[in-house]
Amino acid sequence: MDMNSKGSKNRLSKSSRQRSIKNPPKAGSIETREVERAVREVARHRNSAIRAVKPRSAQLAHVAERIGSSQAEVEELLKELASIAALEVRARGEFVIPGFGKLVRSERKPSKARNPITGEAIKIPRRTTLKFRPGKLMKESLLAKK
Repeated sequence: MDMNSKGSKNRLSKSSRQRSIKNPPKAGSIETREVERAVREVARHRNSAIRAVKPRSAQLAHVAERIGSSQAEVEELLKELASIAALEVRARGEFVIPGFGKLVRSERKPSKARNPITGEAIKIPRRTTLKFRPGKLMKESLLAKK
């Protein structure tokens, strides 16, 4: 009987089985090296994305220069804005900055999930979260068709 017979056609070879915690690749194998290379590549992209964001001090300096004020005054303004937003969201459930957007308190319903390792059912409790919804002017300026 040859290898392509009906009985052995659907079987996977040991090396081509799907990898899992119970069936990891052997150390030093080509598969292991490919996974390690992919992980390094993802980490490199994440680090470059993080570096693309301006540091807080640079953002404060930029705003201070644009409005003709000091960095300390801009920082104080932003702290005050954050405290007002927190008070408003606690009291009314939302905080609106016209033209910029809205910070909204949202309730997530309780749900059920499964532990992927054990398969055990888990109850996820109700949660309160915050959502930011950009305003109309912000959407139009960011999503403008060129």
